[in-house]
Amino acid sequence: MLVKNECGSCEYDFESDYVHIYNLFVKPMFRLHGKARELLQITIKEIKETGHKDAILIVTNNKKLGLFYERLGLKVYKYYMQTEHNNHASCRKS
Repeated sequence: MLVKNECGSCEYDFESDYVHIYNLFVKPMFRLHGKARELLQITIKEIKETGHKDAILIVTNNKKLGLFYERLGLKVYKYYMQTEHNNHASCRKS
């Protein structure tokens, strides 16, 4: 699903027992003006209007962004990028 306005966009998908938010994008001219928060709040509202009551997840490896997402009520998972010793990416609960 796609949530889009003049400032940017955000996508989400329903999984078996949670919703995954991803691809949050705010156009450069609108950054640092609360537009990311606005897009996420619109997205969360849309998700809740479907009757979804389970976890809403977002993935980040940025601690500052993680705190921002948590303040909005999202469950944050950390993402570890691929390394030379690890041939796959993995996620874990922060």
